[in-house]
Amino acid sequence: MVMRGSGAVCRQSAGALLGRALMVGALSVVLGCSGGIVVEKPRPDAGLEPTPFVPVEPLSWTTPDGVSVVYLPDQELPLVSVSVAFPGGSYRARNPLAARVMGALLRRGGAGNAPREEIDKELRERSARIEASTDGESVSIAANCLKGDEGRVAEIMNAIIRRPRFSAEEFALVKKQLREQIVRRKDDPDSIAGLVFGQLLYGTDSPYVDTTTVEDVERLTRADLTNEHRRLVGTNGAIVAISGDLTKDEAAAVVERITVGVLRDGASRTSHSRSGFPPIKGKVRPGAYFIEGPFSQATVIVGQLGVARLSPDWFDILVFNEIFGSGSMSSRLFAEVRTRRGLAYVSGGAISPGVVQGKNYLYVQTKSASVGEAIDASVGVLEGMQQSPVAGDAVTDRKRALINSFVFANQSPADVVSRRAAFQLQGYPADYDTTFSTNLAKVDPARIEAVANNRWNTDDFVVVVVGDAAARESLRGSRFVQSKWAGKSTETRPLITELRFDEVGSGVGIR
Repeated sequence: MVMRGSGAVCRQSAGALLGRALMVGALSVVLGCSGGIVVEKPRPDAGLEPTPFVPVEPLSWTTPDGVSVVYLPDQELPLVSVSVAFPGGSYRARNPLAARVMGALLRRGGAGNAPREEIDKELRERSARIEASTDGESVSIAANCLKGDEGRVAEIMNAIIRRPRFSAEEFALVKKQLREQIVRRKDDPDSIAGLVFGQLLYGTDSPYVDTTTVEDVERLTRADLTNEHRRLVGTNGAIVAISGDLTKDEAAAVVERITVGVLRDGASRTSHSRSGFPPIKGKVRPGAYFIEGPFSQATVIVGQLGVARLSPDWFDILVFNEIFGSGSMSSRLFAEVRTRRGLAYVSGGAISPGVVQGKNYLYVQTKSASVGEAIDASVGVLEGMQQSPVAGDAVTDRKRALINSFVFANQSPADVVSRRAAFQLQGYPADYDTTFSTNLAKVDPARIEAVANNRWNTDDFVVVVVGDAAARESLRGSRFVQSKWAGKSTETRPLITELRFDEVGSGVGIR
């Protein structure tokens, strides 16, 4: 979604359309945590009472065409901000690549009778901006403009939504950029490791992994984009977030201009946008996997399939992540693997939920000769949290950091409406923000230990290493790898499985 301040969980991205392939999922730190409270004696987090801050409740309504609207006025500056998201996205597309390119070209490819250059010129003259994109869960378009220009900007948004041109020139440029991106994958160890890790967990044909090849790009046509646009863009389930120097009536008028005619255009394609997400097919094959390349350092990803979004212990997971590996320099992984042992340039890890199943991961960049030791140290941090409770002070500190992030995520009306709209799209409960602080205050050390033990199983781990021959030998010497798979290795199932990588990974274990 192109929605500011959503605070939503980073999704299981299938890869950025025009940027580098995403390495691994990561968690946003602006959501919350839940657990129990000890009442017979002072709690370790007794100083962290629920914050009195509760975000302003936006006004909400549904239009006759089925569009949900979230609105807050903001008269501090004469500005207007508006986003509209259509549920669907590349995860539920028949052709995920076409869906992603369609989102990119909604804005770039012109609309109606106007080429891109004409739209660009008018927006520059008005100091306005319109952006569009497709992610795994939605197709979205967003705009910012000065007060007084919102009517005209809304009309341009409507033309982009209803009558995108997908110009041949822009389409050819996007295909060229995609081809170059795919060819460059093999030069980036992070891209290789992330893509192979995703293939091992989800499978090559999964919409949750971007395994686009040059051949896929060559086959793509403008008709493919038009077909996905017809299927994914319709008002049933659409959500508009709008804020700025507008009354409610003025905001409603803007929404009407943006969405007028979209219901009629999308009448035959709205059922798919609310369907369930595709299941994960096949079975993960735990083991150690190596991809050799001429790199001066090694990239390591270790992990397993994880949880779906909003699992019952979701709030506990957030605090666990902060302590374990997503809290930057304050995390245990960073402190142990990089600071104390000096084994890594970068170190982190988390439980990253997904729409069906997310991923649990440990991530390390290290010297080739240190691969085995870095893996053992990283897994050792996890095992330490499984075996010993986290100190109450550490839990209190991380919860305080999450509360601070929560406040900053709601610091403007635009943030509030964008966050609320994103949460509605992703199925969060309506009272998520109003109960955030209360749920966060309930987390205790016992619940963190439960997450470590219940949500991680090292028997299911996949270890992916990208590096040179020295990295392979260091991987072979890992105590963790030896303890898990040395006794199971055979001629047909070696201790380390060698994979190939050209545009995507291939070899035993990749489905």
